Amino acid sequence: MKIAVILFCGVILTGCVSQQQIAAKRSADDDTTCTSYGLKFGTPEYAQCRQNAAAQRAATEQAQSLAAMQMVQSMNAQQQQVSQQQIYNSVRPNPSIQCMSNAVGGSVYTNCN
Repeated sequence: MKIAVILFCGVILTGCVSQQQIAAKRSADDDTTCTSYGLKFGTPEYAQCRQNAAAQRAATEQAQSLAAMQMVQSMNAQQQQVSQQQIYNSVRPNPSIQCMSNAVGGSVYTNCN
């Protein structure tokens, strides 16, 4: 439960950060990572490092989106099952009630017990 609250707060707070701020932070993080490997800005190796970081981030975001979508689909399926069970329970005949109908003249009388 604590994790769900933390994730929810993170999502809410992310909405307060502009896309430019996110891009700037990612760029700074990628630069820090690549330079920590000893790579110099402007070299082909540095450029490859930045491309690798961007590709890894995209793959992670895609996996997170897929996981979230699957979770929502699972929750929808569970809710649908519950709804169907509730409908079934509300219209299911009660086997303990027995009724008998008799025609008397032009009328039909039904007794249930």
